[in-house]
Amino acid sequence: MIELKSSGVDAQVQAMSWNEWKTAGGELRSHFWLYLVGNLRADLENAPPFVRAVQDPFGTLASSKSEDVIRKRTVQLRVREFAAADQLTLEMRHEC
Repeated sequence: MIELKSSGVDAQVQAMSWNEWKTAGGELRSHFWLYLVGNLRADLENAPPFVRAVQDPFGTLASSKSEDVIRKRTVQLRVREFAAADQLTLEMRHEC
């Protein structure tokens, strides 16, 4: 199972829906992967795009849940605090 989240920058916090988080912590959590893609904005100098892969984010991250006014529950992931993650820094190619 794979959940993909992306950001134009190297975000410090990424939200997941409550259903996504429940799935990540459910029976199949050992098969759950969270892919974080960042630095996607073309105007960011010295900030190459990257892909960060985290297996079992539920088990490898201390997180906090919050409820907003419309009762939409999300989980704020401190993306720098995963105990284990593989990261691939991407290269930009400009072809004419």
